[in-house]
Amino acid sequence: MQERAESASRERERARAESETASRERENEQRARESAGSERENETASRERERARAESERMRQRAESEREHEQRARERDNEQRARESTSRKRENETASREREQKARERERTRQRARESLSRERENETANREHEQRERKWESEQRERAQAAKESASRERERARAEIASRERTRQ
Repeated sequence: MQERAESASRERERARAESETASRERENEQRARESAGSERENETASRERERARAESERMRQRAESEREHEQRARERDNEQRARESTSRKRENETASREREQKARERERTRQRARESLSRERENETANREHEQRERKWESEQRERAQAAKESASRERERARAEIASRERTRQ
């Protein structure tokens, strides 16, 4: 916006300078016509016209030089902005990649935690099942031992009864 305002201001200044130059040229030409009667006046008018033309050319060249300078300055500014924009874009891409990488790392950490928790639960379940099997086996062993004890006791009782019966039969 400021560049446009400055450019418009310079354009107005150039137009004013050209207008002044044209005005001076007209004045010079008028003076030359008025002094056409004498050779010296003609030479003076000629020199004046040449001086005015030279001054007009200098002003035109200066205006052209200023326009070129402004154009180069705008191009440099545009290049600088483009470099800054590219740099910001790269920084944003880098930051985005870093955020994505951190998000992936967090997800991997959560996944490992879930897997670890799952293994822990599986181990706890396996341990409980193992303990239940051990208790069942121990209970079965006690029941078998009790049954064997009771069977042995009955067998002794039967043997005693049989011995007693034989004793009675003998008498």
